[in-house]
Amino acid sequence: LVCAAHLRPADAAADEIDSYCFQSAAHGAVAGVAACLGVPLVARALSGGAVDQSLNYRKPVAGDEVEDMYALLEDVKRAHPSVEAVSSGAILSTYQRTRVEACC
Repeated sequence: LVCAAHLRPADAAADEIDSYCFQSAAHGAVAGVAACLGVPLVARALSGGAVDQSLNYRKPVAGDEVEDMYALLEDVKRAHPSVEAVSSGAILSTYQRTRVEACC
């Protein structure tokens, strides 16, 4: 494990955001989880929304929240060039899985 990456709500005080792809409940605990794991945290605020709501995400869509994930992963690669893989809890959701796959 090289680092933890987190897309946080733009409003840090918000407990839940309207996102089709990303969970935000208890996002305030993410820094503590990274600390417990002994890895640095790379974080970025979500700015997009669920522009492309189709089941399979196939191409970049301006303003889509998936493009925030792509930018976050670019931040990770810049900070940690040795990163070779991404692990995500989105494996049982086709909607989420195809979006992670589109970024990787």
